[in-house]
Amino acid sequence: MHDVERTDYLRRHFTNVHRAMARGVDLRGCQVWSLMQPPLSIPRTVS
Repeated sequence: MHDVERTDYLRRHFTNVHRAMARGVDLRGCQVWSLMQPPLSIPRTVS
């Protein structure tokens, strides 16, 4: 999917996350998700 706005947003977001971590913020995880994602793209656990 070619989504220039979303790609730009994520690039800026992760740049700022990296800066915060470099300043000592304890970030242990991050999940990128959107309400616009189709349900089949959401990871599922198969029993």
